[in-house]
Amino acid sequence: EYLKEYAGLDKNVTVAGLFNRLEIWDEKKWNIYKTKAEENTDEIAEQLGKLGIY
Repeated sequence: EYLKEYAGLDKNVTVAGLFNRLEIWDEKKWNIYKTKAEENTDEIAEQLGKLGIY
């Protein structure tokens, strides 16, 4: 219960993972995060390119 409260998890959650990492997000917070990331795709790709990642 403590971790659920600490993470701000409500009734519905989204599980997101890639390779060896798994994240559990509150569904509403995930949708906000995803929308912002999609709006900034070009900027994110540019920053990753500067780091040699993309």
